[in-house]
Amino acid sequence: MLKSEQLRRLHLLQMAVLRLLCKPEKKSVIYKILMGELSKARQCGHMEHDAMGGEHTVLFGYICDMPRIRRFNIGLRANGRKGILYCFNFQEEAVRQICGPNMDI
Repeated sequence: MLKSEQLRRLHLLQMAVLRLLCKPEKKSVIYKILMGELSKARQCGHMEHDAMGGEHTVLFGYICDMPRIRRFNIGLRANGRKGILYCFNFQEEAVRQICGPNMDI
């Protein structure tokens, strides 16, 4: 179990990362890194997504835009597709509460 000082430092680190991601110039660098081996998004009905990982649709959810994540999840279900959501490990618990089995986090 983490001690209170470790938890405080972890929280500060998480907040610093989130602040960086809110800066457009930093966000574009992170986006390029995440794209790595993925291909650009392609039309999949009206489903919102950021990239394709083979036949799986991919959403970058690290900003934790819950309405967008929910729309992605609904789109996956409606189209009978599997998807991948990229987020930080400290966001996973909250995201799992709204995501179904058709999404890997």
